[in-house]
Amino acid sequence: MTKAEGAFRTIGEVSSETGVAQHVLRYWESRFPQLRPLQRAGNRRYYRQADVVLVRRIDTLLNQQGGGGRFCILRRTGGLLRG
Repeated sequence: MTKAEGAFRTIGEVSSETGVAQHVLRYWESRFPQLRPLQRAGNRRYYRQADVVLVRRIDTLLNQQGGGGRFCILRRTGGLLRG
């Protein structure tokens, strides 16, 4: 069963969908102020579609394009990640 485009996703679903491990997603939340999923009771994370797009972009910049310098700039400026 697939979820609707605008449906919230759990951290496990985002991890499966993007190939990024759950512990890495939690780490990125601490490093990228733009990545802020909703947190409900029990600290369960719910990612919006925009969060999933952002996770994919961060993964592309860091792991596929070797963007270590971009990582530093994004952290300092808090800028949005755009393709």
